[in-house]
Amino acid sequence: METVFLNGQDLTPETLKSLQSFESKIDLTESAWEAVKNARKVIDKVLDEKRTVYGINTGLTRYFQNNIYFFQVLESSAESSSSQNGSSSFKTI
Repeated sequence: METVFLNGQDLTPETLKSLQSFESKIDLTESAWEAVKNARKVIDKVLDEKRTVYGINTGLTRYFQNNIYFFQVLESSAESSSSQNGSSSFKTI
């Protein structure tokens, strides 16, 4: 099975279709993982400072716990994959 590397820049309709039909595994490039980690740092800082920011701690309150859980799943996946093969990857979605 082919692995599709997502970088946040050049997703094509053809690639999206292959992902939709589970024809490919999904992995993030190292730069994409860095972007995820940096985004998480921003969210953590907002929460630590107890600031009010729409979409983080207001406006989406019923989804708030799920959003944090999503980041934990991403981090867990990256850590698990790194320890197994020396690189960060998200095996399947």
